[in-house]
Order: sequence, then C-alpha cells, then structure tokens
Amino acid sequence: MSSWMAASQKAPKSSQKRGYRAPGEFPLIDQPKLTLVTLGGAFGLQNVSPFCLKAEMLMTQLGLKYDIAVQADPRKAPKGKLPYLISDGDKLPDSELFTMHIDALT
Repeated sequence: MSSWMAASQKAPKSSQKRGYRAPGEFPLIDQPKLTLVTLGGAFGLQNVSPFCLKAEMLMTQLGLKYDIAVQADPRKAPKGKLPYLISDGDKLPDSELFTMHIDALT
C-alpha cells in the first residue's frame, strides 16, 4: 500500500466539515424573541404542512432560538394561512417575508 493511500484512509482530525456550523453553535447577538406559528402534527407527523416544516427546518438549520405555537385554524392567521412568524410582537404573515427577516438576522 502506498503512503498516499494510507494517508487518505485516515480519519480527519476534526469531525466537523469545513464551513459547517451546527445549530446554536454561534449564538446571535440581540436576537429578537421568535415564535413560529404552525399547524401542528397529526398522523404521526411532526407537522402536516410542508410549508410549516420548511420554516421549522430553516430556523433550526440557522441555529435560531424560537418557540413553536400551534394554531389549528389557519383562518385565524393574519393572511389566513400558516406558517407565520411573530418577532418581538410583530407578525410576519408570509413565509417569504419572514425568510427575509431571518436572513437579515443572520
């Protein structure tokens, strides 16, 4: 076995990938209180709405600290649809709007 082959088979010194940031690894300074309002789970799923799941996944991957509130009736939401984000009391009623807001935070 050649030396380059043996070196390539060795485990890397760090288990983290280059450029990878684990959720919550670098806490944000002055992060507002975030509450994600979603539809909730059913049929053994965490959430029955793919849009709500996408929003949860985005916030988790960015390492944001947030609470989840379940609202069973989407008609009570600001635009009549879920999810929406409450950031320090301000309601961001559309996933496009709160995605831009989250982008500004990170």
